[in-house]
Amino acid sequence: MVCLLVYSSAIYYAELGQPGSQIQSIPDGFWWAIITMTTVGYGDKVPVGAWGRLIGAACAITGVRPTAHCNRSRDRPPPSPAC
Repeated sequence: MVCLLVYSSAIYYAELGQPGSQIQSIPDGFWWAIITMTTVGYGDKVPVGAWGRLIGAACAITGVRPTAHCNRSRDRPPPSPAC
């Protein structure tokens, strides 16, 4: 939840002065962050500036990372019993 608030605020301020920006408020940024972190990617709100795209990449990686971590730990063999 904290990541959603951080990314929604960051994307709003990164896109604040960008012409053609689709993110006009922090709630718009919150919607964008939820969609980006869950990797749904509707495409209705996208960053247009360089800083916004950088924040978008970080947001997407932050959303995918816990899933990758959980899958990696499931693929490990169980520990061998100690002698």
